[in-house]
Amino acid sequence: MKLIFAREGLRRGDVFSPNESDRSHLLRVLRVSAGDELDVSDGRQMLRCAVDRAGKTIVLRVLDATPLEDRRVLSLAIARIDADRMAVAVSAAAQMAARDIWIVASERAGPVRLSIPRLDRVAREVAKQVGCPFLPAIREMPGVDSLSHEIRARTAFLLDPDAAETLIEKFPRKPGEPVMLLIGPAGDFSDAEKTRMRAAGVLGVRLGDPVLRSETAAVAALGIASTCLRMHSPR
Repeated sequence: MKLIFAREGLRRGDVFSPNESDRSHLLRVLRVSAGDELDVSDGRQMLRCAVDRAGKTIVLRVLDATPLEDRRVLSLAIARIDADRMAVAVSAAAQMAARDIWIVASERAGPVRLSIPRLDRVAREVAKQVGCPFLPAIREMPGVDSLSHEIRARTAFLLDPDAAETLIEKFPRKPGEPVMLLIGPAGDFSDAEKTRMRAAGVLGVRLGDPVLRSETAAVAALGIASTCLRMHSPR
């Protein structure tokens, strides 16, 4: 699937040029040429576009537009980890079409500096590669207490190696039910943080026997959740 992203508000007949990152993607990865057609998402509609010109400048013309139905139900909340490791988690979440990514300050997470614009770019590039027309909303949260409203609005799972049941065993069977995965930092969330999360309704689950690094746990949990969602979705 040939896919890039564009600003909102484009309509049939409009002509526009993609940004430099998308131009490079179109030329170097997708190898488009004049006369080709590709899909362009603005997050609300899918635009079918023709390539009128390809080279130093790419000119696209909107042929038609189809509204997008956003059925994403998966979200990730992950404690702050260093930038490269966080990029791995964000990449996985974008591949699995996560709706939200919350980066959470926690008692055991160090003072790591993260660039949200860089993580947005990571998510954008991955979404283009896998053909996902939606981008996750990436936000920083000051602590686990700030997630209380989000936790109560969905089924929330905390990855805990000491939990009795696995994520697969506890995963909701009801199609379309929003799901949040919570991943702690190195050394896990503190006991006090876990207590407050459980009071808000979080369920503790484990992935398996090995204790995984945060970003590896995120990749594994997102993969399991995505598979469960497909298994339980209406045929």
